[in-house]
Amino acid sequence: MVDPGQGMVSKRGRLAVVALLGLASLGAGGLPEFGPERTVSEESWRDEVSARRFVTVTSGSEGFLVGWRAGLPDVSASVARAIRLDSSGQPVDAHEFTLSARSGYQAGAPALAAGHDEYLALWHEPNFLGVAAQNSLLRAALVRPSPSPGDATRNPVIARFPVHNGSWDNGSLAVAFDDRVNRSTSNRYLVVHRAHEGLVAQWIDPVTRSAGQTTVLRGAPFLSSGFGDQLALACGAAGCLVVWKETDESHTRVLARTIAVQDAPDALGPVVEAWNPQPASPSTLELSADGDDYLLAIGTTAPMLGVIRLDSGGAPLAIQPVPLQMTGYVFGSALARSEAHHHLLAWHGMIGALPSVFSTTVNTASSSEPPIVTDVQIPVLNVHNESFASGLACSVQGPRCLLGYVSGEWGDMGQLFTVPLTRDRASVDGLPRQVPERPALQRAPSVACDRAGACFSVWHEPGQMTGGSGEVVGALLDGTSGDPLEFGVGPVNLFGASFVYAKLAVAAAPALGTSHRFAVAWTGTRDNRWQDEVGVLASLLNGSREPEPVTIIQPSTQRVFQGPALTASERYYLVAWVEQVNGEATRRCKAARLGFDENPATIPSVQVSLEPTTGEDAVPMETAPLAIYNGRDFVVVWEARRGGRTFLYGQRLTTGGAQLTTLGEPFELLETIPSDEGSAFALASDGEGSSLLVWNQADPSGSLLHSLKATRFSSVGDRLETPFVISEGPRAFRPRAVFDGNSYLVTWSDGSGDGELIHGAWIGKDGRRLSLESSPLSPHPSTDAAPATPREPALASAGGGRTMLVTVRDRFEDETGYVDMERVRAMWLGSPCNFEMPEVLCTATPCMEAGWCNPVTRLCEAQVPKPDFTACAGGLCVAGECVQRTPAPQPEPPPPSPDAASPTDASGCGCRTAGDAVPVAPSAPLTLLALLGLGLTRRRATSSRRRPTSDHP
Repeated sequence: MVDPGQGMVSKRGRLAVVALLGLASLGAGGLPEFGPERTVSEESWRDEVSARRFVTVTSGSEGFLVGWRAGLPDVSASVARAIRLDSSGQPVDAHEFTLSARSGYQAGAPALAAGHDEYLALWHEPNFLGVAAQNSLLRAALVRPSPSPGDATRNPVIARFPVHNGSWDNGSLAVAFDDRVNRSTSNRYLVVHRAHEGLVAQWIDPVTRSAGQTTVLRGAPFLSSGFGDQLALACGAAGCLVVWKETDESHTRVLARTIAVQDAPDALGPVVEAWNPQPASPSTLELSADGDDYLLAIGTTAPMLGVIRLDSGGAPLAIQPVPLQMTGYVFGSALARSEAHHHLLAWHGMIGALPSVFSTTVNTASSSEPPIVTDVQIPVLNVHNESFASGLACSVQGPRCLLGYVSGEWGDMGQLFTVPLTRDRASVDGLPRQVPERPALQRAPSVACDRAGACFSVWHEPGQMTGGSGEVVGALLDGTSGDPLEFGVGPVNLFGASFVYAKLAVAAAPALGTSHRFAVAWTGTRDNRWQDEVGVLASLLNGSREPEPVTIIQPSTQRVFQGPALTASERYYLVAWVEQVNGEATRRCKAARLGFDENPATIPSVQVSLEPTTGEDAVPMETAPLAIYNGRDFVVVWEARRGGRTFLYGQRLTTGGAQLTTLGEPFELLETIPSDEGSAFALASDGEGSSLLVWNQADPSGSLLHSLKATRFSSVGDRLETPFVISEGPRAFRPRAVFDGNSYLVTWSDGSGDGELIHGAWIGKDGRRLSLESSPLSPHPSTDAAPATPREPALASAGGGRTMLVTVRDRFEDETGYVDMERVRAMWLGSPCNFEMPEVLCTATPCMEAGWCNPVTRLCEAQVPKPDFTACAGGLCVAGECVQRTPAPQPEPPPPSPDAASPTDASGCGCRTAGDAVPVAPSAPLTLLALLGLGLTRRRATSSRRRPTSDHP
């Protein structure tokens, strides 16, 4: 059963949305028509399993907010995530939600604080303008403490906004809330972080959702110090105090400085020495407000963990800290005030060789006595090695504190747990709870469409970290009925398992009536679990029948693959891939052909190798090839290295005959320079022999800029024009291309983080870029509340100006409400030629050749006249117009002669008899020649651009 799509947005409504978003068009009038966007599959086959580290916890009036870093199935990528819990520690959210954009490195945990009506979270993101660890973007999010009544969006994030561009991401980040009354900083958040100016502070107003100017707490001495990730911050009755570690050439010290102590946001106290830890070096710093004073917990490499009181200015009230643990390294600690003059401290330490989580209470009621510490030798939990008890908070209302920690061996997936502790005795008040897992991500979609308007999309659902596998799944997107920009979604099919980064391929065969035929190909296994044995596999989908499995190369441990690529002609599918046999020094690009009704029990007997057989060796690179059908032959394009340089090669293959064979030698398309985003190229054909090649090329000078370039080549591999630039910039990557029946649509990803968009440009059938401007190809904006960031685009066309755009989005709103999971989303894009009224038809006429519609100008291009004097209905073609023949005028009959014979007198009448000649008006041929001459004199210079014909009045 296919579910119907959601309601169609009117043309006027779509234009209003576009105008509201301020989207620049693809040229004047060149913006595509956007169909409704739908989630292809909300469900997943498994839960996401990601590595979690660096836990932080804060408490508010309604419960807790837990934050951490989660590693994703990307190379060295992570995101900041959080989950809301009620005062008993039960999850408020069904699963964790994402705070940050993806970071290309394992950054620290988000810094959290609780205000009166919201939480504040801060984190670092790369800004791609320099080294990430020294030039990051510090961003913030306001989070609702609980779902708002009647809030249909269910979005936990109120707003996201930038704080500082140029912050250093080395763990140097802390935040606190100033809950004093009648102060200039009341109900505002203080953020302290390291920037290029030094150690700086900024105030954030949750009402205006903005950050104030930076105040430098420590400048040049701090910048030259060996500062690590030791930074602590707390706000109390007297103001706020910042504590940090600073190392110079001789020794390490713990320094402190007050801020906002005189009811002025930038009022600073002197820098004081909070503790001189010689010969040890601090490894952890935790700070808690205690009335006018503060409690500082210090972990050192000695090893030692101790607590010391500081006065309102940050000066120590004792010579040495009170020790809590003197043996075993302190992996992580957390400190929170449970009530007035009572604090709870937890840390991850050792009992012999057994790692454990300890907790204790610290009483600071006596101003003349050292802090009183209780029960320090009793472990709260026994956990795995490399666990991190790095988050602790106590609820403002209720009897509990909440401890967050990650448990798991270093090489395993770290699982996040929370456990409630009593406020008074630091004992466990319940069993540890694992934070709910998220449904698996959906990644790397691919899509193909037949000419009837049915499309099939496939994608990965990886559930593990780098090195893991993911299910290969897909679903039918049926756009064959109803509104041409609507589609329904069919049931999800599970095909097998593949490596997380392996490419998936899908192709559409010509439809047979209402029966739609597709093929799916991948490298991996068929039993839905990752193994060391990998093969090249396919499944054929023929209408309503169950998918037919086809094994092209049996799974084994003997080969490594890149690809595959897949395309279809009128009779066959073509599969292409790059392989390397274990023990061999080189790779090969190969192809095999499948019939639409291939016997699943047979392996294609002919696998053709595509490398050049003459000249210098060109070794295929570890990138997936591309394959297309150009209307005449199959063409495979792949990347190869030759003599230390990178080239793109192409090879033609037969679409008929008893078996697959190559047509001639491989041809060199061009030399390219892979960009910092890796090698990427796209391929599309007009179905008449010509093809468009788009590729990503780095700047030869070595700058951060790189280009998307394009050129066409003929059916025999000859380039048809000089390569031209489509887009330039540091963040233009993942090119895609398709021919929609009128022209080529080229798309690419642009930007980064929540600002990543998919841009597009029209390329004419003749190889011209039709506009100088590009446009975001998404009707949904990226907002602070719910960024709708499209990633990993895939394109396919059903012809007639319809293109299916499939992307992955992580945060969006649909009919189910707010969604914060990476899901495959799809929508039709309609060409202005076909979906603006009246429709432009550049079809052939009796006196004009067929042309193609320019989607920017909506004029017909290359619609040239047929040769003069071509026969047309009732006449001849002249200058592209049909000139009708004009009947010759008949002369008036002469009056009868007075002595003419009677009509009944056969011998003298004017009647013709058998054998008499037929009289012809002498002016008839002269009239036709005159008309033709008149047409020739009116003939204008033929232009290749003509006004469109239309089937509308």
